[in-house]
Amino acid sequence: MRMQDFAVSYHAAAENVGLFRQVLEGCKLTASETLLLFTDTQFYPLYPAAFMAAAQDIGAEVIQMTVPSTLPDISSSYILAAWQEADLVIGMSQVPWLYSRTHDEARQSGTRALMVQEPISVLRRLSPDEDVRRRGRAGVPLLTAGKQMRITSANGTDFVVNKEGREAYTLYSLADEPGKWDHWPQGLVTFFADQGQGDGAIVVDPGTVYLKFRRHSTEPVKLHIREGSIVKFEGGAEARLLEDWFAQWNDPRSYELAHVGWGTEHRADWNVIGMDSEAYYGNFLVAFGRNIFWPVGGDNDVASHWDFCCLNHNIYVDDQIIVDNGAIIPENLK
Repeated sequence: MRMQDFAVSYHAAAENVGLFRQVLEGCKLTASETLLLFTDTQFYPLYPAAFMAAAQDIGAEVIQMTVPSTLPDISSSYILAAWQEADLVIGMSQVPWLYSRTHDEARQSGTRALMVQEPISVLRRLSPDEDVRRRGRAGVPLLTAGKQMRITSANGTDFVVNKEGREAYTLYSLADEPGKWDHWPQGLVTFFADQGQGDGAIVVDPGTVYLKFRRHSTEPVKLHIREGSIVKFEGGAEARLLEDWFAQWNDPRSYELAHVGWGTEHRADWNVIGMDSEAYYGNFLVAFGRNIFWPVGGDNDVASHWDFCCLNHNIYVDDQIIVDNGAIIPENLK
């Protein structure tokens, strides 16, 4: 997070209450439910304050849990018990919790979970939208039924991954069903690949978003993928940077394919790096590394997770073209 994106005055919390209430209502929080606000000592404090006021306005029971920012993970049994008891968790913390056993077990008990950590200007611009939700919900059965996904591009990408038996998942900024996790803002249709699945090459063009580096790429890099893992980075200086980043984990699982999908958010801005990049309408999103995620994820619990957000790709599910050079083709997915 960049500090200039977050207000200093505590009065700013009052400006967010109405919007945050709309999101809580979109997540179907009711007066008979319990909301848990999960945050840490270094997180921007005005979001939890605004969510607390919004939840109280709805009439729900609301509790805030603040953990040390130095906490390595959320494996504590106390955290798990609190998450399982809550009907809805709003996660506002840099402590790793998304791809965790605790998060999975809490959602298996029916808890809904929503991640919120983007600047307020982004949250306002990409507030939950029915068209984004509709696209995502229409894409899930199509991708679930497919046996293969193929991604190509004019610049040399040609990558195929078998997805038989893997269910798809969609994000649209609302945790509105029992056990659902979502991220506000987000718009995505994706699936988590089986271990060992995925072969070919992905060409990272200039302008691709390196989410961990929080910048756009400036030169081509070719990822050679065999049996679901990156085996070679081909290119110049940026290929060397990627090699170093993946090697630092000293674990071959950091190179394994995590998830593949396309963006559905028509309001996303490619020049704003963050969730705009992942959700960008018609983009190709591919990730490597950690992929623990009930009920559609895998068992890779490596500490790393890397996302490439790519423009101008073609995405096929079996023989049907879904995205043509960045344009979504099927009418019901547009």
